[in-house]
Formats: sequence, C-alpha cells, structure tokens
Amino acid sequence: RQGVLPAQLLELRLSFNFNDHFIHYIPHALTRLYLEKSYVTDGGMKYLLALLKNLTQLSLAACINVGDATLAVLPPALTFLDLWHNRN
Repeated sequence: RQGVLPAQLLELRLSFNFNDHFIHYIPHALTRLYLEKSYVTDGGMKYLLALLKNLTQLSLAACINVGDATLAVLPPALTFLDLWHNRN
C-alpha cells in the first residue's frame, strides 16, 4: 500500500473523509500531519503514530473519534499538537 504518495513527503493535510482505512497510505517520513475533521480513531492513530518517528506537528482538530488513548502514544519529538474542538 505504500507508494501511493511520495515517500519523501514531509507535510500532509487531509480532512473530512480521512479514516483508518487510509492510514496504510501515509508516508512514514512525515514530520507534519494535519487531520482536521477526519474520522480517524484512537486505534488508527496508535498504529500510525508508531510509524511516524519524526513527527513534530500534529493536528487532530474536530476529530470526533480521537480521545485519551491517542494522547498516551504521542511521539516524543512532537512540538505542536492541535486538539481544537475535540470533544473527547
């Protein structure tokens, strides 16, 4: 499934229809990921964050299926986290 997006991609902005199914297409070199208003889940984020070792910026604004379980697995290099309008 890798290879749909350029492997050297460092920043990616996705929203609305993004869900756990698409996680397998995310390049592992990303340093900045913005998933505003997506339907990604805690389980999907746990899997994805384990792969994104260089992630420094993450936006999960208005992601209704993301909660405390994701916060427990944030990468140590993270310097920016956006949880605006996240009810969980």
